[in-house]
Amino acid sequence: MERNWKSLIAIAVVIWILSVIISSSSQIEGSNANVAVIPINGPIGETGGIYSTGANANDIISELNKAEEMPNIKYILIDINSPGGMPVDSERIFKKIKSLDKPTIAVIEDIGTSGAYWIASGAKRIIASKVSIVGSVGVLGSYLSFSGLMNKYGINYNRLVSGEYKDIGSPFRNMTPEEKKIYQERLNLMDSYFLNSVAESRNLTEAERKNISSALFYTGSQALKLHLIDALGTYEDALNYIKNKINETPETYTFQKKKDFLSRLMDVSSKNSFLLGYGIGEAMRTEKGSSISLIS
Repeated sequence: MERNWKSLIAIAVVIWILSVIISSSSQIEGSNANVAVIPINGPIGETGGIYSTGANANDIISELNKAEEMPNIKYILIDINSPGGMPVDSERIFKKIKSLDKPTIAVIEDIGTSGAYWIASGAKRIIASKVSIVGSVGVLGSYLSFSGLMNKYGINYNRLVSGEYKDIGSPFRNMTPEEKKIYQERLNLMDSYFLNSVAESRNLTEAERKNISSALFYTGSQALKLHLIDALGTYEDALNYIKNKINETPETYTFQKKKDFLSRLMDVSSKNSFLLGYGIGEAMRTEKGSSISLIS
């Protein structure tokens, strides 16, 4: 048993060393690229971690900075598939894209709504599939309320606060009419800033701004008519557009989400667990003549 653990640790160390080598070689390979691809997948936030599957704002901003510094990169392509996320982090990425000296293009093939569309609006050009979901320029501040359920089961909320509005929005009690008014006013202020930012970035007329103020989402075809995007197309169409702009064949370098050592160790552990399970199943099949099989 001890020998198996030593073997597992040795394998994990080897994989970690190889990953470092591969990462270094990919950076060298990226030095020949002329287009940097920045993927933005999943909910947008700041925190990462082992189990994070969303778009980390800090990582994305770091990647944009690196793309700006890579001497051979002539275009930056932001590949978006996200429903949006935290407003502050969305704004941070939007502002970073707007500040870049190198030309940018955003492509939405599936979904780019709310904060993700805010990010896309920072690019010089937006391309989206005609059946993609785009827009939803608005702010969500809804919350759950358990006060009715608590009353049913005799659970009390003992309110102890240092300020009158400290627990505004608490799920353990209903808002007062005055609190709802205050809450809505704050949301309206955030929404106005978001909407004005998009309208300014996209050069929307007052009528076009009013059209999208309902926070509806649109298909790519509808978004084109509303001037929320510049053209219908796919990732490949975005590359063809870049090709015509730089008069070169696009050679892309895609920034990938990095995994730390513990994440790689967990991957190795899960793969070895699968192999162990397969070994037991295969032994049972061979010894007992069973018809058990692995079917994907």
